[in-house]
Amino acid sequence: MDISGIFFIEEGNISHIHLYKEGSFWKAYEQSAYLFFERKAETDFAS
Repeated sequence: MDISGIFFIEEGNISHIHLYKEGSFWKAYEQSAYLFFERKAETDFAS
């Protein structure tokens, strides 16, 4: 998927973490990256 397709998906995203495979890596962009960070921060503080 190209970057314009990813941005189209992320534009209306408010509640899902979408991961996109690029080569050997999985990446999150835009709102997905933000939501991932929020979830990670919640688990870090809960420990």
